[in-house]
Amino acid sequence: MPKTDNQGRDIQKAAEKSDAGEATPIIGKIPAQLMFDLTPMPCDLWSKECKIIETNVEARKLLGIEEKDVYIDSFFDFSPIYQPDLKPSREKVREVIDAAFENGYHSFEWLHVDIHGKPVPVEVRAVRIEYLGETAVATYKYDLREIKAATNKLREAECTERSLNTLKYILNGLDAIIYVTVPETGEILFMNDYTKTYFNIVGDGTGLYCYNIFQDGQTELCEFCPCHQLNKEPDKVVVWESHSKKTGRIYRHTDRYIKWPGDRTAHLQHTVDITELVLANEEAIKASHAKSAFLANMSHEIRTPLNAIIGMVSIGKSAGGAERKDYCLSKIQNASKHLLGVINDILDMSKIEANKFDLSFAEFNFEMMMQSVENVMSFRIEEKQQKFEVYCDSDIPDALIGDDQRITQVITNFLSNAVKFTPEGGSICLEARLVSSKNDRYAIEVSVSDSGIGISEEQMKHLFRSFEQADSNTTRKYGGTGLGLAISRSIVEMMGGKIRVESEKGKGSTFSFTISLSRGKGEHEKSPSITQRMRVISENSVQEMTGIFAGYRILLAEDAEINCEIVKSLLEPTDLAIDCATTGAEALRMFSDTPDKYDLIFMDVQMPEMDGLEATRRIRDLDIPQAREIPIIAMTANVFKEDVERCLEAGMNGHVGKPINIDEVVGRLNNYLRVKNGK
Repeated sequence: MPKTDNQGRDIQKAAEKSDAGEATPIIGKIPAQLMFDLTPMPCDLWSKECKIIETNVEARKLLGIEEKDVYIDSFFDFSPIYQPDLKPSREKVREVIDAAFENGYHSFEWLHVDIHGKPVPVEVRAVRIEYLGETAVATYKYDLREIKAATNKLREAECTERSLNTLKYILNGLDAIIYVTVPETGEILFMNDYTKTYFNIVGDGTGLYCYNIFQDGQTELCEFCPCHQLNKEPDKVVVWESHSKKTGRIYRHTDRYIKWPGDRTAHLQHTVDITELVLANEEAIKASHAKSAFLANMSHEIRTPLNAIIGMVSIGKSAGGAERKDYCLSKIQNASKHLLGVINDILDMSKIEANKFDLSFAEFNFEMMMQSVENVMSFRIEEKQQKFEVYCDSDIPDALIGDDQRITQVITNFLSNAVKFTPEGGSICLEARLVSSKNDRYAIEVSVSDSGIGISEEQMKHLFRSFEQADSNTTRKYGGTGLGLAISRSIVEMMGGKIRVESEKGKGSTFSFTISLSRGKGEHEKSPSITQRMRVISENSVQEMTGIFAGYRILLAEDAEINCEIVKSLLEPTDLAIDCATTGAEALRMFSDTPDKYDLIFMDVQMPEMDGLEATRRIRDLDIPQAREIPIIAMTANVFKEDVERCLEAGMNGHVGKPINIDEVVGRLNNYLRVKNGK
């Protein structure tokens, strides 16, 4: 049955027309307050002056206010100063009421604050009506708190889902073992792609437990699980390391608690495999200790010959007889050679570690190289009265292409060790055999066997390491840098070969290497190598060289006066005339002034005013025939391959290293001066 007022008008239809925006006057004698109180939703009645005329009980209940006057007088105290759209509440009330008066209907959202200061969002429908003969606006309010809460919850869920997807995307892009578990059980909630690949896990990994991944036979959380600590300190980040029995690897873990969907606490573990890092660190520590020991050994190896040199110089100065002085000079010579060997080993090892150690391939005579090694080592072997056998396979071609200087260095190192570690009366054998040949490539095996002290299996582990010897007592007892075998291994490997060793403690050793060399074309029997010529010359005594260079004059460019004195003194028996220049500029001037005066120039490289390289270039640029014909030989302490190449590029004919080897110097002079005169 439709509801009517005291004049018989249909109230429901009037309300529907009002909802449609049509102003429908309601006139009756029902008290206004009763009318509002009967309305089942919060409602206020506003005048054109933006003042509340009436309000109902539901409107006051909405904000927790009991007294009507308090509600009407303090309406704006129950609204924030600014609405969510940043408009002042007082201004917005005027705006929406004016809109309702003008249009007859206006809908908007409003934010109230209840008596306890809590936000109360409402949707307001303002309808223009006639009330007691006056036009007014009735505002009906719909409580949006539940709807807002549901919307916010849905929005939070969507945001959480997006955040989780973003997090998973990020974690899947990391090259680390990452997974999320239930703290109480260790059940996997998520694992990234790297983890699945690392452990060959099919699927998303859910249903597994963290201890299934790392441990064998574990059925519950491990005793060392970081969750035990995180339960006590949830905000803490735990960093720890472990060794997995299952994988045999070492890991570093970073663990923390995070929030997971459903507002649940989850355990996130970030794990990195640090096995190689740990092993590298251990190796670095060992290497550091080895280098410390090496430096101590080097100090001993360098100071010992220096002590001998300084001591013998003092003894020689005060010695009365020639025999005593000769004895001191002999000791000084031996100590100097030992010191030079130590320095060469250190320089070679430094170049190897800096990847600047190069090979220089050229044609050489293999048999002559073997003879040269034999000649060099024979004296030391005879000193210890050891038996020495040399065998060179006749099938090995005479002419081969390779770096004979470095091959000689390896063989000499093997022989030096054999002599050092073989007692007096022992035996040493040097062999070179042809292993195979194909397409002018020859695989040659060179071996050195001895009946010395031998090497244990444990000592062999350290045998070829840089800065180490097989035994720390070796250096103290036998001397040496501990670099020879490491250098030899690098040389052989650069030649495409490999060093092998067979040994037993107390029963001797055999060191061998195999390299592949190309066949050369030269006839070395007719043109002996410089090394061979030097050997022949060195067999002659200084007295036998008396006068061999009489009538020749050379120019020596050397800024160190002592070096000039040494060269003059060493070559004095040869009757060679020597003029000295102390700078490159002076050498250039002396030669350009009298080019016919000199038969050869020894040129130092590092000199003041003008270095030897520039002086050589300027001499070669002189517009005289002698400038292009005169032999210029570098005599310098710069002895590396690139140093030699720079000398040759500058126009020099050859290179002699310092400290000066008189046999090498005489060999150079013999070659160029005799060739010049056709002798």
